Amino acid sequence: MQQYSLSDICKVIEEDHVLHGVATADFYINKITTPQAADENSLIFISPNRKDKSSLFANTRAGLIIGDASLEHEARKPHQILIVVKDPKYIFAKIGNRLFTAKISYSIHPTATIHPEAVIAENVYVGPYTYIGRCELKENTVIHGNCYLYDNVKIHENTTIHAGSILGADGCGQIKNKDGKYVPFPHIGGVVIEANVVIGTHTCIAKGALGNTLVRRGSVIDSFVQVGHNVTIEEDVLILANAVIGGSSMIKRNSVLAIGAHICDYVTVGEGAHIGPHTIIMNDVAAGAKVMPRAPLTLI
Repeated sequence: MQQYSLSDICKVIEEDHVLHGVATADFYINKITTPQAADENSLIFISPNRKDKSSLFANTRAGLIIGDASLEHEARKPHQILIVVKDPKYIFAKIGNRLFTAKISYSIHPTATIHPEAVIAENVYVGPYTYIGRCELKENTVIHGNCYLYDNVKIHENTTIHAGSILGADGCGQIKNKDGKYVPFPHIGGVVIEANVVIGTHTCIAKGALGNTLVRRGSVIDSFVQVGHNVTIEEDVLILANAVIGGSSMIKRNSVLAIGAHICDYVTVGEGAHIGPHTIIMNDVAAGAKVMPRAPLTLI
């Protein structure tokens, strides 16, 4: 188990912080955990928003605690060190990701199927039973197991796609003929996923009809999300589980779609907007707007 000194951990912070306490010669941290489960070799954080933060601080056995300035005057145990920062959760996540999360080994699993015309960079991971069609995967792409990437999907650097997701299938573009029968609109486009995107498990992103469906850099799409054809998701958008985005819609940068939000076709969600859980959006949403579902009816 890897052990880190106080100096090792402080180097990761890379911003203003204040230390309370002195590390002994044998001080080290080897795990991150919750306040309740911590021991003397644990790193924890305490959120400034917790009503019980004083109690958590008093009762934890953690050797290293990240908190805000409100904890500076709380009584510490002799072995404890407090790191005071502006945003404890962010700093904890930064340290945890850098030092305590498993790093994936780049490889292509022997059960994966790769089209001979696929263009794949050297530092890429493709998990078991995944299929990669005529696609392009750039550096540090991670595709977990049981994914299916149809032809004409391009994945940029440092993007992760979790297990069971499907990218590049036809969208549901249908036209009725004179006999009332559905005729599919041709889908000859693709999917472009820019750098530093995360896509959760069992998410489906349809390819564009004549152009591309686009997810821009830094966006995070949770599990069980449906993204229709010709959709554009701009930079740093957060989309939570079970959201549905209808075809040809645009989700502008820094927007949030909460759990189960439903964006109908041809809708634009403005920059920085927040769509509440299980809200159905049928018209454009202004930049910065917050749209919440109506309260349910009470049956008497």
